[in-house]
Amino acid sequence: MDFLDRLKKEHADLLEKYQKLDAFIDTDAFQKLDSRDRELLVEQQDAMLRYGSILEERISRLESE
Repeated sequence: MDFLDRLKKEHADLLEKYQKLDAFIDTDAFQKLDSRDRELLVEQQDAMLRYGSILEERISRLESE
């Protein structure tokens, strides 16, 4: 597995975790959490989205070399 493959796997793993968190945020269990915990999870989701965008750009740049 080369570097590009590892980046693609990292992106795929992150996307899976992002989707799971996104689904959790829409549940009653999320609403029952302490407000600060909910805030932190939303911040985590935002960070994951930004990180995913960075990985996508890095992958794109490597594929265009």
